[in-house]
This record gives sequence, C-alpha cells and structure tokens, in this order.
Amino acid sequence: MSLRAAMFWHKFGRIITRAESPLLPDTDDFNFSTSNINDEKIRKALSSVKLTRWSLDVDSINWLIKFVGLKKHDRVLEFGSGTSSILFANICGGNGEEHNPVIVSLEQDKDYAEQSRDMIKADGFEDNVTVIHCPLGEREHELGEITGYNVTDKTFSELPQGWKSDILFVDGPATDGWGRLPAIADCADYLSDECILIMDDALRDDELKIVSYLAEQGDWKFDGIAPVSKGIAVARRK
Repeated sequence: MSLRAAMFWHKFGRIITRAESPLLPDTDDFNFSTSNINDEKIRKALSSVKLTRWSLDVDSINWLIKFVGLKKHDRVLEFGSGTSSILFANICGGNGEEHNPVIVSLEQDKDYAEQSRDMIKADGFEDNVTVIHCPLGEREHELGEITGYNVTDKTFSELPQGWKSDILFVDGPATDGWGRLPAIADCADYLSDECILIMDDALRDDELKIVSYLAEQGDWKFDGIAPVSKGIAVARRK
C-alpha cells in the first residue's frame, strides 16, 4: 500500500467509523503461535517466547524474515528489545563480537532491558546483541514537547568508532503521540547512507502521522506500508 493510499483511507475511515486508527485490524485476529513461524531456526529460537499484542506477531515475524533476508545486512539498530532482538540476530547471523555487536537495541525500561539481556544470553547471542537502557525524557520539538528516548552523547559510548546500522527498526518507545519521532534524527550518525527504516505499527494513528511527517521532511523516501498485522512502513535514506 502506498503512503498516499494509506493516508487517504485512514482519513476516510476516521470520517466513517470515527475510530482513531480505522485501518488497524482487531488484535484478536493476530497469530501469536510461534509454531507458525516459517523459518525452522528462528521458530526454534523463539519457541519459548510468549508473543502478545505488545510484541511482534507471527505474520510480522515471517514478513521481516523474508524482507530483511533478501539482502545481506550486517547491523541493525532497533528501538525496543526482546523478541525482535533474537529475530534480527538470527537473520543477520552470529558474526558479532564483544563491543562490536550486530544488533543494538534501545530499551526504555531498565528491568525489561535486563530481561532482554537474559533472554539473549540464553539463546547464545550475548556477543551479537547489545541492549542499551535509554530512559525517556521530555524533548522540545517544532511539533511541541515530545516524550521520547533521551538519546545523549553517552548513549552509544561503548560502540566502536564508525559503527553504523544498515537497518533502523522502530518499535518503541511505548509512548503516545510523536514519541517515536525524535530518536530517529538523534541516531542519524549511527545509520549508514543506505540504511532502511522499518517502522512497526504503521497503521496506527500516531505512527501514520510520524511516517507522513518524515516523508514531508524529505530525509526518508517511503516505499509504502505493508498491510501486515498493524502495518510495517519501509523507507530509505535520501
């Protein structure tokens, strides 16, 4: 689905249904059974993980396996941690090293960050995935005051100089409004020139606004929104 089509049907749907996110499917229809993951290795890696309406569902996982696996991607920077961290570590391969990880995950909740680290270690990916606790903070923005990741000079201090990601996966933080927007610009120095932006929940009202704003700003060229689960938007750096 093109971004223009998504915005049109979103606006039309709000008029007809008066729902905030009229394109968003009912989560009761989502597939949360890891036994339905297409890739055998990833199915095994996630077999003990309980998927919920707050995590990636199986259809999104299968889509990401296919899309990300189409091309060799060496590094991923993700907003959020847990199931997706294990997923990307499996897709990108176990070629990380201590202090030079394949996957870097920003996590707003300190306790959940530790849980993610334990899960990652249990799957043998502790050298491939680094989970960074990045608490929320208030940000001044042209759109107003925004609560989002408080990215500072110290956030990525443990990464080697020149570390850049091929994929930016946005599935956090868990805030309302424009909360996922500021960190995309804050992390620009850690994204390669060919970086692909993948945003989950793209059919929700807040995320559609963010996608539309980014497209208007001109730094990202959006391929469209895949009509998978809550929607997955894909864009490339200009």
